[in-house]
Amino acid sequence: MSYLKTIVATFGDPASIGPQIAVDALKKIDWRDRQKVVLVGSRNALSRHDPEKHLEALESQGRAEVIDLDPSRRFRPGHGDSISGARALQDLAFAVKLLKEQRLSTLVTGPVDKYLCAIDRPGFRGQTEFLKELDGSKSVTMMLSGLHLRVALVTTHLPLKEVSSHLSIDKIIETTERFWAYMKVFRSDVRLAMCALNPHASDRGLFGDEEKKIIEPAADMLRSRGIDVIGPLPADSLFHKASEFDGVVCMYHDQGLIPLKMNDFYEAVNITLGLGFLRISVDHGTAFDLVGSENVSSLSYQRALEQAFAWSERATEKN
Repeated sequence: MSYLKTIVATFGDPASIGPQIAVDALKKIDWRDRQKVVLVGSRNALSRHDPEKHLEALESQGRAEVIDLDPSRRFRPGHGDSISGARALQDLAFAVKLLKEQRLSTLVTGPVDKYLCAIDRPGFRGQTEFLKELDGSKSVTMMLSGLHLRVALVTTHLPLKEVSSHLSIDKIIETTERFWAYMKVFRSDVRLAMCALNPHASDRGLFGDEEKKIIEPAADMLRSRGIDVIGPLPADSLFHKASEFDGVVCMYHDQGLIPLKMNDFYEAVNITLGLGFLRISVDHGTAFDLVGSENVSSLSYQRALEQAFAWSERATEKN
């Protein structure tokens, strides 16, 4: 059997809940013909959470392949350190190499601890920035997808007081066009909404001028390019009717993530647009204190795998 829909995956820090959620998610996804996961990470960390040897069964069927870059290394569950952080980055770098060499389209990633990774790699800010550097991309867009809501962020991890100075017409257009292109892969008609920055969309200039000077011109240019985007609309009322749209373009981090996590805290995934491949990640952290407990949810990793397969299938059809 030829596996055309092959995705590459990591599970993040091997001492985190990453191995646990990866094993659990692989048990739950709907396996179909020609699907395969190449999992880069510690086999020992995975096996600890797989007493029924489900992963071995998937490997024997050709549906999974585990690549362990250092089989002799052992990690203590729930006790992340600089070594586990360094291993997470090593696995991620190898996964990108594999994607490029085999011309695959999709990467799924698990959680890492930024502080532990920064011990090994000073200046580390996150997997998104690391992937951008590895890929050589000029810019990327952060999109989050839940069962009830999808958002794309024009600015991401910034102090609130700096958001306005980082907004630009070009940045809003780039974010929206990438969001639009992603959604067009899955549906023919895509309708997006755009948030204003200020309360009440500034009330015709009473509470700021970003809408008039930046956001409205960007929306007008997008519409002139054939993109169906409504706005800018006041964020406090827009999310009440977000179900009318395929996604919402947000000006800053919490503007999009608060409503998303209110609706889809466990199921949401983080999608990076603008790389040479699609990256889908869990939308949660390492949770070292929960490793091995029954209070760990694999829903986000499961949804990441499912969306990765769906994207890979479409990419295969287009090629």
